Amino acid sequence: MQETKIEINKANESPIKVRKSSKKSFLFEKISFYSLLVTVFLMPIFFIPSKFVDFGSAKDLLIIIGTLISLIFWCLARLKDGKFELIQSYIFPSVLFLVIIYFLSSIFSDNKLISLLGRSFELGTFGSIFIGFILMFLSASVFKTKKKILYPYIALFFSFIIISIFQASRLFFGTELMSFGYFTDIASNTIGKWNELGIYFGIFTLLSVATLELASLSKVMRVLLYFTTVLSIFFMSIINFSVSWYVIGIFALLFIIYKISFRRFEAGDGSPGSDTPFLKRIPYLVLIILAISSVFIVDGIRSKSVKADGSRNKYLISASIADYFKISQIEIRPSFQGTFDLFKSSLKENPVLGSGPNRFVNEWLLYKANDINNTQFWNVNFNYGVGTIPTFISTTGILGLISWIIFLLLFIYIGFKLIFVKIEDKLSRYLLVSSFFLSLYLWIMNAVYATSEVLFFMTLFFSGVFIAVLANEKLISAKSFSYLGNPRRILISVPLMIVIIISSVTGGYIYYQKFFSSVYFSRALDSLNAAGSLENAEKYAVKSLSYTKTDSQYRLLSDIYLSRLAVLASKKDVNTETLEKEIKPLFEGAVNNSNSAVKYDKTNYQNYISLGRIYELVMQSGGGADKIAYKKAQENYDKALKLSPKSPEINLILGRLEVLNKDNNKAREYL
Repeated sequence: MQETKIEINKANESPIKVRKSSKKSFLFEKISFYSLLVTVFLMPIFFIPSKFVDFGSAKDLLIIIGTLISLIFWCLARLKDGKFELIQSYIFPSVLFLVIIYFLSSIFSDNKLISLLGRSFELGTFGSIFIGFILMFLSASVFKTKKKILYPYIALFFSFIIISIFQASRLFFGTELMSFGYFTDIASNTIGKWNELGIYFGIFTLLSVATLELASLSKVMRVLLYFTTVLSIFFMSIINFSVSWYVIGIFALLFIIYKISFRRFEAGDGSPGSDTPFLKRIPYLVLIILAISSVFIVDGIRSKSVKADGSRNKYLISASIADYFKISQIEIRPSFQGTFDLFKSSLKENPVLGSGPNRFVNEWLLYKANDINNTQFWNVNFNYGVGTIPTFISTTGILGLISWIIFLLLFIYIGFKLIFVKIEDKLSRYLLVSSFFLSLYLWIMNAVYATSEVLFFMTLFFSGVFIAVLANEKLISAKSFSYLGNPRRILISVPLMIVIIISSVTGGYIYYQKFFSSVYFSRALDSLNAAGSLENAEKYAVKSLSYTKTDSQYRLLSDIYLSRLAVLASKKDVNTETLEKEIKPLFEGAVNNSNSAVKYDKTNYQNYISLGRIYELVMQSGGGADKIAYKKAQENYDKALKLSPKSPEINLILGRLEVLNKDNNKAREYL
């Protein structure tokens, strides 16, 4: 009887435990959902108004922390409910393949740490790619229903309103308005570069048109979306990024073809036999946008034509707009040909896995065209090529190229194949078409332009939303399996979730350290260059180094010690013994920090220049007679020249060294 009673009590308690577990699981999923949603809302508008906080670093930290919090609570929800629901799509295996290639390329890189995590928050490291695809996975997994899928659209629209008000206010009332001491000119914005703002408004040109043409809306919403379209086109016209006009024009043409093909389903009962007059099938709003794009494209082509006297024609429309608002903005980046040539050259040295992620600048220094030295950009070290994806490919070799091709082709194939599937529900079709066109637009922009963190992570987010729509409409399957009651599955799943949670917390802490290191690094630079306080500069540089140790911090400390040596050497009221006593620790500090910089990254020519400059200073103080110092300076400058063989600056430094060594004939060889 007692045993029976105990069994009954256990049976009665079991449902209660299940309900408690499901409530906790629901809470965790809710936190994961809102963490992702808030991140997407803040992504375009977030900044910290301080001259010591790097604009990109603040956004990166927001995206990384928001993504990792979402991942942690998604894992906790899985631990509570004891089951997984994984979307079965060929896209995710291709993503896994791409991430593995990035990891292997990083491991075989000449500097693993820079390729894996970078010095700060560089886009293109293994860490940034991994976080990006986690964001894509989460957006595909968290937004499970049509209602949830609509929330990112709403969040994006509200951030668009804020950015539009911000930009319009500064445009019409002056840059002093809402500058926050941070946005100093008319081209300053919360997205990134000036052209990126044009790409951002292109998103809303596409999105508002798709919503007007595909969704059922009230009159108020239609008026609001027409205004959004006009506003987006207005800002695109002011920015006049030629690439965005080409891409918007192509998408307008694609949308016209798509809309004409499917217009018959919107009439009558939605059967293929519904006969809608051809003129009614034409989406005239899209046709107008195609016409506007064509006008700006023609204006751009005309500006590249040459007159009889050899001068170029000027922009007619965009130049007038820019002159009216007093906008002057120039952006320089490597060309497609230049990026491709770098890729071919790097394949000769590292054909399979490339030089490693986040090492485009090293390739640029080795293989850049000689003609670059004849321009005003001879001393510019480009960290990115013509576009984000070409940059990634150029540093990860043939396998990197193959992995990106597989992923992008699969994404495009699945997208175009499934958007033509007949879906009766208008909202579902709108979400399907808009999410695919939006993510495809962003992928194209990443291929033809070097985007920064906002647009790159937004690309991955909306790619995940597109996959979520496919899963919600059962266009791709989702497999659900439980590990409860299966000891073998528990043995694998539970430790895996715990490892992911611990790794997420660790990763968040690492990037938190990077962020504060960059803040103190900026303060050290400001103290050194603006305030002229060597004491504060050293204090902040040491503080920066305590958070994250990179060659940038070591070089800065070395420069500070050299500056202190110069100040000390200029003093005339100090006796020789005291002077030597004070000079020794400063000299050793400069040498040790420069050596630490070289040890951190032996492929960075700046580290060798920093070390060589110390010994050159020893020669200057000794009248150029110190042959040991000369040999060490020459040795380090030669190493720098090998890493940047086309740099006129290093040849000039070597020439200066030979003059100091009283060898004018050899100095002429470098000049």
